[in-house]
Amino acid sequence: MILLLSLASAPSKYPSEVKTEGTSPSTLKITWQPLPPIDHSGPGFYYVVYHQRADGKGQLSRSDVKNDTSIHVMGADYYVKYMIQIQAANDIGFGPKSPVVFGYSGEKSE
Repeated sequence: MILLLSLASAPSKYPSEVKTEGTSPSTLKITWQPLPPIDHSGPGFYYVVYHQRADGKGQLSRSDVKNDTSIHVMGADYYVKYMIQIQAANDIGFGPKSPVVFGYSGEKSE
């Protein structure tokens, strides 16, 4: 029998299918496909969600999300374009960020 062990490391992939939906005029819902457990690469797995107005107004916001594949951004300005990126992380470190996705608050996705 051959037993292969690997050392824990930061995730090497980012979540896919990042989508947005404006669930109300001032709320932006961000969703993504979860990484399979094999890609967690170590203990303490979670996602980091970054969002900021695309017009540069306001600061970049970061939210750590554990045990979920969505987040609601409350208090978003009505029908404003936002830039979103998501990355996987664990107790060892951070993986790469996803490509930037744009979404609008107050708008339903197709």
